[in-house]
Amino acid sequence: MKVSLLFSLSLLTTALAIPFHALELEPRGNPAKVSGAPDPVPTLNPVGKSHSSVLVHPWIPASAIKNSSRSPCPLLNTLANHGYLDRSGRRLKKSDFETGLVQGINLELTFAAALTDNAFFKLADNYGFNPEDPRANLDLEQLNVPNETEHDQSMTRKDVIQGDTLHQQPKMIAQVLGDSTPPSYPYLNTSSFGRTRLRRANESLAIGSRPLRPEEVASCNGEAALVVILLGETRRRNSESDDWLVKKERAGMWFSDERFPWGWKRSSVPITLGMMNEFAGRIVFWQNYWKGLDCGLGSGKGETLPLGKC
Repeated sequence: MKVSLLFSLSLLTTALAIPFHALELEPRGNPAKVSGAPDPVPTLNPVGKSHSSVLVHPWIPASAIKNSSRSPCPLLNTLANHGYLDRSGRRLKKSDFETGLVQGINLELTFAAALTDNAFFKLADNYGFNPEDPRANLDLEQLNVPNETEHDQSMTRKDVIQGDTLHQQPKMIAQVLGDSTPPSYPYLNTSSFGRTRLRRANESLAIGSRPLRPEEVASCNGEAALVVILLGETRRRNSESDDWLVKKERAGMWFSDERFPWGWKRSSVPITLGMMNEFAGRIVFWQNYWKGLDCGLGSGKGETLPLGKC
């Protein structure tokens, strides 16, 4: 059975959504190959990674920058904390976002430009600027606009009806790190993020948040895919997305400190929409797989299985 995925990656905030196109993805691999399977340990020099970026752009937390501004998006905050965006996070023009995304993570230029344009057009009425004016600018915190450039069901932020949607929540980060099977497994992957996405969707609906629009669902899956692409490792050339593993220690630093882990290397090839579609498609596949088992996370038919058996 094919999985139809309308994918629009949110990079400028955890809510930015651009419906580029519908992509038909054929589920691949054995459903039995889940988190915790005996995959080979990744090498220290993962395939497709280039020079270390942490030495060139050291991490300085926002708390050390006077009057700094930060967004609901771990990526943008990380880029500011490493100086790919102005460390203040203020008065950032479209060209600043585009340059930061390209230089920071090697996002393909036209992809970065499209994402940036969309965010500025969405927020123009809120802040009274002309989105086509190259002088138009935003502070990072101004991206925290519900239903525009911020959405519910974030992996690390609360829903809007809960109050604070801007700051990461340590308890929620711990839950993401515990979504592997078994929870003691030291890696995250497309399978574990499928569990995370299913869990967050059900938690959100249970507290009374509205269902997400299709483009917002796609953004959620894109955000999870981004973590695997940026932080994941594999020693197999031409490997499939399910083969990529993210060390939990690295993911914890990314989510909690909003930093590139020490020794992190950006992709040596531009990150494209097609690459994001592939990883997001597998996360959708695993989300549906876990929902079918129920596993205490979803509303599948039949008996709910203990988490340890999923």
